[in-house]
Amino acid sequence: MGWVYWEINLISVSQERPGALAPSNTSTAQRFSSLRRCRDLLAVSSTGAAGFPRQVKGLLQRALRLRDRHAQGEMGGGGLAVATGRLEARMEELLSRTFRTGPNLRLAKHLRHE
Repeated sequence: MGWVYWEINLISVSQERPGALAPSNTSTAQRFSSLRRCRDLLAVSSTGAAGFPRQVKGLLQRALRLRDRHAQGEMGGGGLAVATGRLEARMEELLSRTFRTGPNLRLAKHLRHE
């Protein structure tokens, strides 16, 4: 499954793959809800349970930096496509795990279906 549910519309500015990481009807509030959920989970999670939201938060922040670099002309469409593919693969890897805590399971479901 391609990770089309990603809420950060990372490459909407790209002519090559517009909106590949988020549905075109995804609102701004929805796009950032995963980042907010990660921050909220990190504030209350035990050390062991915090690993998943910390990794997701890191990927989302990298996606935002990529989007900004592309928008500022620091990265071309080809580089953006490669970097985006790597982020998508890493997110797929994270989401393929079995989750033992309810909050992490809910976050994973949110990421898969949002």
